[in-house]
Amino acid sequence: DPVLSTLTYRDAFLPPGTPSVALHADETAMFWNPAGIAMSGVYYLGYAWKGTYYDDDIQIQSHYALTKARGFGVGVMRDDFSKGVKTTTLFSIAPPITDKFTVGWTGKWKGGFNFDVGLMAILGRHLSFGFVGRNVRYKPNVRRYWESGIALHAVPGRLTCHFDVIVEDSPWRTETALGGGFNLNLEQGVSITASYFTDGEGHGITRAGLRLSMPGNTVEGEYTQYTNDFQTLGVRLASRNP
Repeated sequence: DPVLSTLTYRDAFLPPGTPSVALHADETAMFWNPAGIAMSGVYYLGYAWKGTYYDDDIQIQSHYALTKARGFGVGVMRDDFSKGVKTTTLFSIAPPITDKFTVGWTGKWKGGFNFDVGLMAILGRHLSFGFVGRNVRYKPNVRRYWESGIALHAVPGRLTCHFDVIVEDSPWRTETALGGGFNLNLEQGVSITASYFTDGEGHGITRAGLRLSMPGNTVEGEYTQYTNDFQTLGVRLASRNP
């Protein structure tokens, strides 16, 4: 069932952004890796939208209102399903242990309580590492994931490559997905991203994104195509201040 694949189900509920837990230091870090909340001293206020489409019975439109300061983040996500609406509230805390290492925690309330934990480390000038446990509290109707990622800053400030491992450990299955991609910063605040992931059951996804950064503001768009015709479109608008 394509809807139950590790990659499809996970990706449908994450906001737009490079799919590496080692790269996020903005307001979306509370979804990707809560430790990233502390990796930037910049204040972010953002809104993101993501539409996921498969057929008339499986359509999701998600809205994310997120904000972060150094070490703290709060957010609300509203999922409009074909057959109902669910709202999730989030609170993240990530004490900055050092400028190059931090841990983080996100509490999530959506008809019940669950939480994510993560860590992020900068290893010299060219490497970053991230790890996150998603939905750590065991519940029979919730998918749990363990994810790790390494980012290689091949040309610092210009080209970053990443490789990530995603393990689903849930009541439905235990499955491992592998993938990677790159982020390339061009001139005048333009950057492009691309990645490919595949899991152990023949599902794959290709993602492409475009980001425009202006003084104090970011506009980000994303398109994802699954091998089973599942598709997502997303956009993120963010304002940042030192």
